[in-house]
Amino acid sequence: MEFSNEGKSFYHRFQPYLHQGSGQRLSSIGPRQLQTPHDTNLKAYRQNRDVLDNNRAHNGGKNSNSTEEPEPTAFDAFFVQLILGQADLCVHSTFTRSAQTDSTNEDIVDFFDSYLRYQGKDDKWADCGRSYFAQRVRHFTAQNATIEFCLPAFPCKSSNRDKVTGPDPDRGEELALEHLHGFVEAVEQIYPPGAKLWIISDGHVFSDCIGVDDVDVDGYGEKLKKMNEAIGLRRGSTTRVGFKSLVDLFQLASVGPQGNLAGLTGILNVPNIDHHVKTEVTEEAELCRRILMAGCGPQKTAVRAKIDSKDPAITALYRGFSRFMLEDLEHHPHTQGLSRSQQKKLSAKVAFEMILRNQAYSNLVEMLFPNHVRLSIHAHNNAGPKFGIQLFDASQVRAVEGLSPDGQLMTSLDLLHIPTPWHNSVVQLAGSNTILVTKAKLARSALAAGSMTGGLVETEQQTAYFSLATRPSTPPIPAVPNDAEAAVDAKGDTAAVTVTVTVEERGMPTLRKRATFSEKADAVVTAVVRRNTGSLFILEPSSCAGHDTWLKRSSGGGMGGMSGGSGCKISMLWNWNTIDSCFLAKSWKITSNGVFAGSCIGVVLLVMSLEMLRRGVKEYDRFLINKHLKSRAAVGSPVSGMSDDGKPSAASCPAVAASQGYRPTLLEQAIRALLHMLQFAVAYFVMLYVPSVVFKSNQNLTTGSLAMYYNGYIIICIFIGAYLGSFIFHWEPLGGGATN
Repeated sequence: MEFSNEGKSFYHRFQPYLHQGSGQRLSSIGPRQLQTPHDTNLKAYRQNRDVLDNNRAHNGGKNSNSTEEPEPTAFDAFFVQLILGQADLCVHSTFTRSAQTDSTNEDIVDFFDSYLRYQGKDDKWADCGRSYFAQRVRHFTAQNATIEFCLPAFPCKSSNRDKVTGPDPDRGEELALEHLHGFVEAVEQIYPPGAKLWIISDGHVFSDCIGVDDVDVDGYGEKLKKMNEAIGLRRGSTTRVGFKSLVDLFQLASVGPQGNLAGLTGILNVPNIDHHVKTEVTEEAELCRRILMAGCGPQKTAVRAKIDSKDPAITALYRGFSRFMLEDLEHHPHTQGLSRSQQKKLSAKVAFEMILRNQAYSNLVEMLFPNHVRLSIHAHNNAGPKFGIQLFDASQVRAVEGLSPDGQLMTSLDLLHIPTPWHNSVVQLAGSNTILVTKAKLARSALAAGSMTGGLVETEQQTAYFSLATRPSTPPIPAVPNDAEAAVDAKGDTAAVTVTVTVEERGMPTLRKRATFSEKADAVVTAVVRRNTGSLFILEPSSCAGHDTWLKRSSGGGMGGMSGGSGCKISMLWNWNTIDSCFLAKSWKITSNGVFAGSCIGVVLLVMSLEMLRRGVKEYDRFLINKHLKSRAAVGSPVSGMSDDGKPSAASCPAVAASQGYRPTLLEQAIRALLHMLQFAVAYFVMLYVPSVVFKSNQNLTTGSLAMYYNGYIIICIFIGAYLGSFIFHWEPLGGGATN
């Protein structure tokens, strides 16, 4: 989905096309490609060696209805030369289509679909994308030419070290390149002329936006090329996957006056661009960015108007970009002195600039690689011309939110980015054949908490990844002391308590030690949990700051940092936890502020439903009484209150009913009992809604209702629900006798 691609840049004003000497058009690109060059009044350029020849459209002549146009600016002439010299229209020979080429074409499309294609939301591959992709491939197979793919990707490592191992390519990039090499190799087996995949690195396009210095982008790119070459040597060919960067595309060293970048900058007279994050830029990369935006950038006002239109899809995408940038710049030095509000404003500005850059780069790739099969690491709907791909082999690699092969699959904050190695790290768990792609922070936190062992290691190819193993089982818990073994000192709460504790270690004698009151309380809680759940737990001694214990599984892998193995935050005291809290079961885990807000609303509605049930019980009883009174009046039952004409007094009927009483029938009592049961069940559920600790017993997760911690937000929601429920459902007439 594009925000807007309106503008007045070179891309929007010019139409590169290829034609035969007779004027027949073979190919054209750009936003005007559906127009016929003969019917336009555009200025045409053709390349004769290295000389630009200014000619009018239609066989080099001038349209009789046209007027003289001013000579092109130095910038337009530079960009025309760039297109003529760099654009690859991929027309090599006469097009020949046959049944055999069509069959080969379909085999290639099928393989791409099963091996590389990423299926995102609202996927349109089957509707129209497949036929578009096949048409792009047929452009090459009909010429018996090498199929050319292009993929803007591999910019640089994120500046947020919570995500990655460091600034250099690691095991993640290696896995991704191996996967891409495997695709090209397989195409060679189907189609002998083979294929070529060009990785168009967009590092310098966005580096100043994401807080990465240009020299770091250059270093990442050079190491990535060496890695790619090594992979090619191992797999038998170094030409399957190639690299080009923004600097490579513009070739400033060759087109500038004696390589004088400062002089070229003055000649081209390109405007400056916005920088919102402090980074170190190089002269060459900065000039490339300025040329890119001047030559292919969309109009800012048009993009802003698209965002301000409040279109739900556009708004969601823009906010996703902003959240993504807020996370990416979280630990950047430029943002450390900013408040949270200032960081959000900065991320919104950076997101807007990223949108402009992304569209400009897409336009440049379209002009320079017009007939290439365009791949993307963004989750497009695959209708064309771009097709989203998965960089990792799904049979071996899983991108997850945690440190478990069965964990929740990773989702992007902007709902657009497919999991990539430059925003994540690789984790290999001992005993598992599945490679995990996740945030580096998770691995570092597990190592720091002691729940896992291992660390950052390097392969023979010097690519880094985390190798982790679950910590071995901890010793059995201490026995609970009996009353005879404890003598409580009554001097104060902080006084020591003499407790005899038996600690059994393998091959070690029984020890007796002196324990504090908090340690004794921990042991008692452990014993109760053990008796009621049948599971073995360890409660570590409380810190001196207070009785705030940590529960740990006996199978190893603690809950360091108030977090269980399933990622659930726990506490036995009043708390204000939001993210990672669990409600009643491990499957109901709060993963975002939106989910937590929904849970709070659910609590309010749940308590309101309790008040509604209470009102329902009263109304049903009233219904039964009124029905009883009407039945007695209908049969002329004797009453104590009589009017002057001898008829029953309506005012005295309630008193009669009250004095004589009424026993419901069996069915009526069953309904009353059912309503009471529902009321009791909802009330009990509200009590259990306080986030529960998720225990683990014999590798099966169950919900414990004994050990609960008290979440302030949830309890406040319970109060709000009780207030609203009473206000709405108990607003009724007061007094008036039994019927009311």
